[in-house]
Amino acid sequence: MPALAFVLVERAVPPDPIELVRRAASFGCKLVHEGGTQSPATYSIVGGGILMVMLIDAPHPDAPKMTPSLVAPTAEDLQRAKAHYIVVLMDGPTAQREQDILLARLTAAVVRSSPAVAAMLGHGICFHRAGFFAEIVEAEDDLPMMVCVDITRAPEPDERMSMLTHGLVRYGREEFFVTASQGGKAAMDFIVGLARWMLMDPNKQLPTGDTVGRTPHEKVRVQRVPNPTGEGPEVIRLDLDL
Repeated sequence: MPALAFVLVERAVPPDPIELVRRAASFGCKLVHEGGTQSPATYSIVGGGILMVMLIDAPHPDAPKMTPSLVAPTAEDLQRAKAHYIVVLMDGPTAQREQDILLARLTAAVVRSSPAVAAMLGHGICFHRAGFFAEIVEAEDDLPMMVCVDITRAPEPDERMSMLTHGLVRYGREEFFVTASQGGKAAMDFIVGLARWMLMDPNKQLPTGDTVGRTPHEKVRVQRVPNPTGEGPEVIRLDLDL
């Protein structure tokens, strides 16, 4: 099945093919532009696969209604996004993780070679600011977790807030639901660290009733509760004191 990503752009122009090929090469992805200026632009991926970038001369219809990420484009950003691309990876890796790594790198190359405003992978639930998306991919040698796994924030009673991951189940791991006092910095660092830990160590398990913590003295009890979205399997709940 093709893998998809979406890029919001300021104007209805295709990515610069020379710059796209150059940017992709910086990730170790050698592309060959198949020529032509019509949409979709097609590139062969040396070693196997095809990249297609389809220009849609209209704003993305769902972007203003999507759940905002922690690094979502602003309302002003979305107003600037007059067009968008559908990025299609065909005949790429069959393993989910490797496919997502390649698609993220190709999408970052599209971002860097176009007037991009925001981007997201097709399995995600929210757009990320274009600069953030590209910087995360550029900084990672492996799966760029922060654009492959979305994190959303919601208010909770008693002046608390929560953060929920969306996408760890894609890689065979459980989602995390972390609550903390409002402010969120401690919770953000904690949930990102946990998600990375689970992805880096596929054998790591957190049994219900065990404890985890940010220091040797912190003991946060591992709970399992229904997903707050009402969909999918149970999530790991962790309630921080602060």
